[in-house]
Amino acid sequence: MTIVVTGASGYIGGQIALKLKDADYQVVGIDCRPVPKNLSGIFDEFVEADFSSNEALVNILKLSPSAVIHCAGTSLVGPSISNPEEYYNNNVVKTLILVDTLRKSLPRTRFIFSSSAATYGIPIMPPCNEVDPCQPISPYGESK
Repeated sequence: MTIVVTGASGYIGGQIALKLKDADYQVVGIDCRPVPKNLSGIFDEFVEADFSSNEALVNILKLSPSAVIHCAGTSLVGPSISNPEEYYNNNVVKTLILVDTLRKSLPRTRFIFSSSAATYGIPIMPPCNEVDPCQPISPYGESK
């Protein structure tokens, strides 16, 4: 089975790719940054491009993966306050492009979204649980 990991050069995407490779999946990485040295040789294919770019989307369609694990996105709370547009564009608008492409062309491909605890804002009682109310306090948290 082929699994696509977006944000594959990041920490979470890279760790997911390693676990998938250990489980004998064919792993395709997509990231606008190059493959870091610690992940060299892990990917069966790597697309150095924005996850919503035509290049990335064409590759996903060509591969017809079993799943897309979406870890790409703009992170960090502080910068999201000074530049919220970048966060909404990357984390919402571009993600919708990816999801819409999958929905229309590969409806059987599973989509797994890597979110953030920042969606919960200031937790009532840590740790957060998925059933806790979402009350983000930053554009980053809202965009995830």
